[in-house]
Amino acid sequence: MLSAFLLTSFSVFVLLGSPHKVKSLLGLMTIPVTGRYTLLVAVVINVALSMAFEEWGTQRISTAIGSIVEWLQHRHWRRGDKAAYKLVEGGMQ
Repeated sequence: MLSAFLLTSFSVFVLLGSPHKVKSLLGLMTIPVTGRYTLLVAVVINVALSMAFEEWGTQRISTAIGSIVEWLQHRHWRRGDKAAYKLVEGGMQ
C-alpha cells in the first residue's frame, strides 16, 4: 500500500510541477498547464469508474456469465438425454 501511495505521489508530482532536472532525467516534454490538469482529471475519473465497476459491475457480469453457462449446460444435458433415450429405444426393438 505504501509503494502504491509513493508511486502515485511521484506521478502527480511529475505531472503537475516537476523540476527541470527530473524532466531532463526522464526525458519529459513540456505540457501546458491546462493539459496537465486535463490528464489529472482523466486519471481521477478513470480510478473512480474502475473502483465502481469492481464494486458493482463485476458481480452482475459474473452472474450473467454463470447463467449463460448454466443454460448451455442444461441445454447440452437435455440434448444428450434425448440421444440416450433413442439409443435405449432402438436397443429394445
